[in-house]
Amino acid sequence: RPLDARLARAVSIAFEHHLGLDGSGYPKLDPPRPQELFSRICAVADAFDAMTSGRVYAKRAMSPDEALRRMIQKAGTAFDPLLLRIFINAAGVFPIGTAVLLETGERAVVRRNSGADLLRPEVVVVAENGGARPGCVQRTIARTLAPAEHGIDARKVLREAARCGKSVVV
Repeated sequence: RPLDARLARAVSIAFEHHLGLDGSGYPKLDPPRPQELFSRICAVADAFDAMTSGRVYAKRAMSPDEALRRMIQKAGTAFDPLLLRIFINAAGVFPIGTAVLLETGERAVVRRNSGADLLRPEVVVVAENGGARPGCVQRTIARTLAPAEHGIDARKVLREAARCGKSVVV
């Protein structure tokens, strides 16, 4: 019996996760029915992944903060507002590994999100050689960057920072 319940839940999630909280989306149901909890959770994660990944039907992948902004605009209609807030608190507005441009013109990689202020993560400033650069000056994120376009290897930067203890709280 427990296997039957898990299978039924998986089928329900696969069927419902493209439905909107308000009944929009697909498949169109007549009469409409509310999404189950796990389908609403999957809808948030799936939409974020689809927006931030390269897809055949998307011209370009969005930056994580741009995707979250668009999702927030649809909170209450396409997405459960509470589940979206929980997702953002867990992932951060700037998820770990996100390349960012600081207001100083420096490039950086997000190393850690603090629970206090989701807009001010701990970052590692990128040196000219692409590695981590020391520094402890207060900075603000201006926007996100496409890592490949700016020669940033986020894994390399974060590995080096972990080895050397270099990071900056913005």
